[in-house]
Amino acid sequence: MCYKEHLNKVFESESLDVNIEYKEYKKQGIKTTVKHNRLIPQKQEGLYSVYFHPICGQLSMTNYKLLIDKLDELEDIEIRLSMNEGMYIRNLNGEEAVELIKLTQNLGGETKLEQSVACIGANICQIGIADSQGMLQDILEYFKEKNFTADVLPKIRISGCTNSCGTHQIGILGFAGKKKRVNNVVTEAFELYIGGAKGKDKTKLGSSIGDITRENVPKFLYELAKSIEESKLNYEEYILENNEELNNIIDKYLVEERVVKA
Repeated sequence: MCYKEHLNKVFESESLDVNIEYKEYKKQGIKTTVKHNRLIPQKQEGLYSVYFHPICGQLSMTNYKLLIDKLDELEDIEIRLSMNEGMYIRNLNGEEAVELIKLTQNLGGETKLEQSVACIGANICQIGIADSQGMLQDILEYFKEKNFTADVLPKIRISGCTNSCGTHQIGILGFAGKKKRVNNVVTEAFELYIGGAKGKDKTKLGSSIGDITRENVPKFLYELAKSIEESKLNYEEYILENNEELNNIIDKYLVEERVVKA
């Protein structure tokens, strides 16, 4: 009743009419033959969008200034923030798009793994349990140390707890932070989810597989990536066709549910 009372007052005092102004795109397009995984042709001929994904969704002030200084030189462009911690820079002609690709190359994520999603984590979030941002940084640093650059793993989704701010349940590969008693020591761990999806007529929650300690997550993902690379399959094909090998890798890193006494 209280809600309806306040709602009626809003209706009486304010106009809720929405006037939508449709924008006309009159910018002259210029085609480019350059192919790049972050370059997206728009429906307007000769116009493109460039995707830019700061690592962990955190854009440094240095890169922010570099980007803004460049965008100030361009006319009639838009920036649209994505739901995955990245941004789309739109209405670029082909020449502008190529310049922007070169400017942002390796300043953010280039592979799907580098474009992974991580919530802000326990270092800032008051109800967070695990450091999801730190976990993603650990993963990327481990792959860098191993000099593994093949783009075989999918974008992963990491939440610092079960609240799913990193949307781990809809990731085809996801992790949710928790605390786990291992050898009688409370340890930061992540619950592994596999097989989630989102999209029209295909959305589903991933299956919870088990828990992996934080220090072992990068090792698990690296071994998985090596196996996928050797199989010559993509990740989606691999988890369907190489299920036994996948389970063998997972079993190496899962924490047993019982308390293991030292």
